[in-house]
Amino acid sequence: MALDGYEFGLLGPLSGRRGGQVLDLGSPLQRAVLVRLLLGEGRQCGLDHLIDALWEEPPGNAVRSVQTYVYRIRLSLGEERSRLKTTQGGYQLGIPEQAVDALRFERLVRDGEELRAARQTAPALRAFDAALALWSGEPLSGVPGPHARRHRGRFVDLRLNAQVAQLSCADELGDHARVATELISLIADHPLREDLYALRMRALYHAGRTAEALAVYASARETLVAELGMDPGPELRELQTRILSGTEPDVVEPRPEGQLAGTALSFGATAPTGPTAPTASTDTTASAAAPEADPSATTRIEEAPARVRPQQLPPAPGDFVGREGMRERLRLALRPSGEAVALAVLSGIGGVGGRPRSRCVSPTASAATIRTGSSTWTCGATAANPPTPRTFWSTSSSRSACPPPGSPRRPPPAPAPIAA
Repeated sequence: MALDGYEFGLLGPLSGRRGGQVLDLGSPLQRAVLVRLLLGEGRQCGLDHLIDALWEEPPGNAVRSVQTYVYRIRLSLGEERSRLKTTQGGYQLGIPEQAVDALRFERLVRDGEELRAARQTAPALRAFDAALALWSGEPLSGVPGPHARRHRGRFVDLRLNAQVAQLSCADELGDHARVATELISLIADHPLREDLYALRMRALYHAGRTAEALAVYASARETLVAELGMDPGPELRELQTRILSGTEPDVVEPRPEGQLAGTALSFGATAPTGPTAPTASTDTTASAAAPEADPSATTRIEEAPARVRPQQLPPAPGDFVGREGMRERLRLALRPSGEAVALAVLSGIGGVGGRPRSRCVSPTASAATIRTGSSTWTCGATAANPPTPRTFWSTSSSRSACPPPGSPRRPPPAPAPIAA
């Protein structure tokens, strides 16, 4: 798209046209000066800024060289050389934003983000499509200098973010199969971007390919552990959990402010147990039927002790790496199966890493599979004095929350009436 007869391409090999005629942009360093002026968006660019754009360590004739490049750029503009003005302390190039593809790209991306934030998915997708259609190769190809190098990396990041936003819009509009396919090459080029894995998992799940979605998570975890020595982040882990449970993966349950994922509610806190949990603001029928409630009912609710879900496992050591095969076998062995209790035993001589290894596995296994709580014990037992379950309980820091082994189970108390 040309405006006022000019069109400059930066999102690929540097090019310039005026009235359909190709402009001679000169030597590589002259091109670098032109790029610095174009990306200035009509603002004044100081002579020192142009020098810094070309060299990290300027030569002795840097000022004269830049002045020569500016003169040649002015000549290439022909009859409209007055667009490149000399100002006090610098230069100013009067080329409109719409004549520079890189500036149009950034404008379209901003427009797409605003439309997407306003939940106008189809117009946002069109904006991202138009932005990405401006690309023709590596940005600022062949342009030297630190300024071009910085903007080259910046444009590449902006393009990747625009691609992710474009595919997210397409997935929301139902084009799941195409989104999942196009993400294959993006993940191969950017294997450490967790948002790409998450988007592909959602697209595959929405396309009815649940097993492939879970395989994407396994591949992401394998890559992150091998490259960074760390598991996927909470967003990706939560997405896997939702897919395993059959919950819509796009819906994220809100958490109370300040509460982290996986933490238990404090004493006396209450939370709805399902979509039909009663709330004080919706049960208008009950209040109409019983205008005068028993004041003792509220007292019974407040005095009813909340069920404690102990979370007392020690944190995983941050400096323990390796033995990923053993860690994965332990996780698989600790998965619950019906009413059976999963048990894994680590044995070995002292100092081989048994305790750190169990600390690496236990927090993840507890958070993912154990809903009643978890604790840790140091029994200090010997062969001559073997421990018993009651011994374990008597030394546990969570015995106040868990009944001792062998205690008869009491039936749950009847629900107290809810005050209107």
